[in-house]
Amino acid sequence: MFFHFTKEMMVKTHAPSLPTQDDVDPLYSWRVNYIQYGKHDLLIFMNDAALYAVLVDDPQMETPEEFLAEFEDQLERVMLRDQINSEVIDRYLRAFPEVDIVKNSNPQKNNELDQLFATVRDIWGKADDVSMSQYVNNQLIDETHNDTPTEHFMKELSQFGLPLRKTHAFDLLVILQLPKGSTRRKIRVSANFTFDDLHWIIQEAMGWSGLHLYKFEFYRQNDYDPFIELLGLKDSEYHPDATLAKDVKLIEMIPKYQRIFYTYNFTDWWHMKIQIMGEMFDCDELLPVLLRGSGATPSEQFRGMWEVEEYFKKNAKVKKRGDQSDDDDLYWLPYDFDETAECVRSAMKDPTAYAKFADMFEY
Repeated sequence: MFFHFTKEMMVKTHAPSLPTQDDVDPLYSWRVNYIQYGKHDLLIFMNDAALYAVLVDDPQMETPEEFLAEFEDQLERVMLRDQINSEVIDRYLRAFPEVDIVKNSNPQKNNELDQLFATVRDIWGKADDVSMSQYVNNQLIDETHNDTPTEHFMKELSQFGLPLRKTHAFDLLVILQLPKGSTRRKIRVSANFTFDDLHWIIQEAMGWSGLHLYKFEFYRQNDYDPFIELLGLKDSEYHPDATLAKDVKLIEMIPKYQRIFYTYNFTDWWHMKIQIMGEMFDCDELLPVLLRGSGATPSEQFRGMWEVEEYFKKNAKVKKRGDQSDDDDLYWLPYDFDETAECVRSAMKDPTAYAKFADMFEY
């Protein structure tokens, strides 16, 4: 594996004067830059073959050896997030065990690093570094190959002759119980997604905005109080010792714990049950996927379930009198499978998603 250090990276790691070398296999060649921007430090790795990016926010390293260990761990996390087959990841990391650090002397690659940083600058510090990496890899387009860095990198990895996309997945049923009936969405998600990812996927499946606080709760059998809570990013300001949803993968909690609840908006208190409906160990779909659903979602104009109950009571009286009822479009988000499925499908890769919600992330 070849790492081409920029001048800034050489200063940061106290690297001595380095030689230059560009005649290497581009799949195993990475450009590395170190940037200080505001209160944050950012480490940028960019693959020569595909412009595939791996970002490390506030890296904890001082020497080349420390940075190499951090790179391998972060690369694996980013590739798993992209649902790349773990066997392919292992083959790639082991295919070129030797490490060479050289000086980056290619002006074109410097320009590409600058372009990459310009893309991530608006969301830097407002999302975790794995999410930022995925954002960049789905935002940039390689004009030479007319595809995204993720798509191009996966094509390059096809040389190993293994299925490129294979991931551990769960089928989850999200249930919002209403005074009359329920709203249900069955989704398929990667086990490597975090619970913060699951939050955004549920928001897309329900048609909500994601503007409010949330939490996931895990209960032991027959217990009335949760023994584990995972909080959203904005809660960290009020609960500094809390475990954050962004730091916990689904596989760490599912299927070990079966009683799972998701609460959105601590004022209106939308309380949903999550049922584990199935588990797959070799899923080759691009996730997340909406499998099925039923029921309209209450609009966020409702101020919680109590107002939904009042709505049903009011409309029951209206229908009994034979009068015209209020406009339901103001209160309910009608369920359309195709539209909802498209929203869920874009929840993890929509290049506008993080920009749209960036100001809600707090660190």
